[in-house]
Amino acid sequence: MNHIVRSLVALSVIITAAIAQVPGKAGERVGATKEPPFAIIESYPLSTCVVTGKPVEAGKHKSTKIEGRTYITCCEKCVEKITAKPNEFRAKLDAAVIASEAPGYPLTTCPVSGKALGSMGKPTQVVLDGHLVQLCCSGCTKKATADKLAIISKVRLAAYTAQKAAYPLETCPISREKLVDGEAIDVMLGMTLVRLGCENCLEQLEENSVEVLAHLAEVAVVRRMLGAYEVIRGLLVRDQLATAIKHADDLEKLAKAAMSSGPERLKQPMSMLASAATTLKNADPGDGNAVRRAFGESGRVLVDLLSKNSSMRKGYFVFDCPMAQGYRKWVQPSDQIANPYMGQSMPKCGSKSMWEEGK
Repeated sequence: MNHIVRSLVALSVIITAAIAQVPGKAGERVGATKEPPFAIIESYPLSTCVVTGKPVEAGKHKSTKIEGRTYITCCEKCVEKITAKPNEFRAKLDAAVIASEAPGYPLTTCPVSGKALGSMGKPTQVVLDGHLVQLCCSGCTKKATADKLAIISKVRLAAYTAQKAAYPLETCPISREKLVDGEAIDVMLGMTLVRLGCENCLEQLEENSVEVLAHLAEVAVVRRMLGAYEVIRGLLVRDQLATAIKHADDLEKLAKAAMSSGPERLKQPMSMLASAATTLKNADPGDGNAVRRAFGESGRVLVDLLSKNSSMRKGYFVFDCPMAQGYRKWVQPSDQIANPYMGQSMPKCGSKSMWEEGK
């Protein structure tokens, strides 16, 4: 397992950041928990040696447990350095865990006191058993540490619940067969949900986890773009051009962030999407045709991505408007047509289209 978990850090940030937060129940007691509805494979938060910063290659790394923490390093000399200064490298590992899990942290209340996070100032972040726990204040740290297994179980269950509700794939990432509710096997890779078709796929997950997480990361990025795109589309349907232009800034920022820290395979389309969003952001709200043409270019990028990746399309439909100036297609989460190119003059103009398979 050690040869696969090292790739989780960047991927976990991308995936979990796309998941909606789920509030914990105020005052809920943390105690013994029922058997979770998922299998668990623990993760390692770094893809590089914690000492040298060099990439750690499968089969060429050292996995060592020091003072209860697992470290993956590039060589034996680095193990010696960690042993000599365990506090220094534990802090590095903790920082990596926080960076990985904070964006998609699933609770909005303190698991000890039940108080809302932020109600007593900036939440206290602690790493327990290799996972992030956010507390209302430092005064809860002692109780959290004493009951860490139950608290981590609560955080993981909340992450699972949130991610299952918004899980973006309809097929098993191993077998590519359609997932069937009641038969799918759920696995938490660290704090990231992966849904599998059968037990045979569970056996193969460890060998293919890097690819699976990479794919989930790509889907999560595209879903964020679709969310920002959908806001703009809805505004254009209602002829709210000036507000749509303002929201183009959100799409531009998301695309640029994905360019710098997102999956490598998405960097070129994200660059194109950012450029289209910039054009839209700078469009004259008095020139409706220019605004809608600029919006069409962002749709061109997303239609192309979804056409090439059928697993990313869950819940989305593609439409075509024969009267649109520029790119004619758009995507939306409803199968009832609402045309952003024609707005209120002809909101039902156009028809459902086909994905450009193999484009």
